[in-house]
Amino acid sequence: MESLNRLFLGKMKMLVHCHTGLPLIELDIDYYEKTTMFMGYNLNEKLIAYNLPMYELNKSQIPELVHLSLEEFFEIAVYHEIGHHLDYIANPNRKLYREIHVDDATNEFMLEGELNANKYGRDLVPDSLITYYDILNQFNIEKYNKIANET
Repeated sequence: MESLNRLFLGKMKMLVHCHTGLPLIELDIDYYEKTTMFMGYNLNEKLIAYNLPMYELNKSQIPELVHLSLEEFFEIAVYHEIGHHLDYIANPNRKLYREIHVDDATNEFMLEGELNANKYGRDLVPDSLITYYDILNQFNIEKYNKIANET
């Protein structure tokens, strides 16, 4: 697990730097067993948290991605989470709003965050994974759209 962290974190930081010109970002990746999703971004800690036991469950919900290895799925998910980090750098007002409304952000705010993370993360994805990245993000956006329409 530790080597997986170091490998991907180093690779992702370098990709962000190369593609955006931003300095190497202060961002960490760590295992978090309490999360109910495979991966998420914690703004306050600048942490991408993942839960490997949720990997198969999350991947199995998207038939077009079931053939991906753990590393491939992990990588496309990390690009999306880095997109959240870059969204808050590019949009300080979103960051301030998120810090104030820690647990009660609106569905519209959350959907906008997913769209922004998709956009910022997509610029980092290698051509060999872009189709899978788009499929994963379309799945996530549809999920947020469904939640927003139910309220």
